[in-house]
Amino acid sequence: MVLLIRPEQMQALESAQIRQFERQLCDHLHRLVPRHAQVLGPERLEQAVKFGLSRAGTLGFSRRGPARFYVELTFLFGSYFDTDPQYALFSDILSDHRSTNQMHRADLLHSRVCDYLTKTSGADRMHVFSALERSYRFSPEISLAIEPDTRSNAYDSLWYIFPEKCDYLGATPIQRLIDEASNSCAQRFSSYPPHILTFVLFSFAMGHRFFDDPLHPWVSTTLSRYANANEAFSHLVSKGHLYLRHALGNPPD
Repeated sequence: MVLLIRPEQMQALESAQIRQFERQLCDHLHRLVPRHAQVLGPERLEQAVKFGLSRAGTLGFSRRGPARFYVELTFLFGSYFDTDPQYALFSDILSDHRSTNQMHRADLLHSRVCDYLTKTSGADRMHVFSALERSYRFSPEISLAIEPDTRSNAYDSLWYIFPEKCDYLGATPIQRLIDEASNSCAQRFSSYPPHILTFVLFSFAMGHRFFDDPLHPWVSTTLSRYANANEAFSHLVSKGHLYLRHALGNPPD
């Protein structure tokens, strides 16, 4: 007797395998980034994983290994890092999905990410923690009082906060990020210089689409909850400081 599998049964089987992979990936992320996974909660973590896998698929990462690695990178660089101007160093690999084997592309991406992390993080991530400390102390209002030109200030501020990252990425990608973030903030939320500078800093730290990133749902909730821009950005900064306090453990005075 020959067992025949109807098309609808095959589709159901494939869907079940995809759901199983998504659950396995969620469990993996609980081990890889436990704090972030816990903050998101089961439902939002699953949504972020689905979103990451969807974007991975559009870039040609359909096999489990490359797709899982891509989702891992979204937790490091943001869900939209493939279009983030500051991460142009990955664009040639990510855009070459039609002509190159995806396993080979994933290996190339892994090598480039490792080089970036090694040179920007420092031993025991000392450069990252120094950047977090400087971010915690930073005041857009005080900074703009010294240098009132918002975009020039933003460029200098990013180099002050995380010079190792800026040096690795290069001046052009950093300037493109500043230009995009400045325009996005003015068009979507506020043209007030301290708000624009704050928006640039968040884009630099969390990715250029941090304001609607499923990995950071609290940001969109905060920005949409308050009709007054001053109120919205005040709460955004407060929550950002809370995050930095947790990241630093015992933040400097």
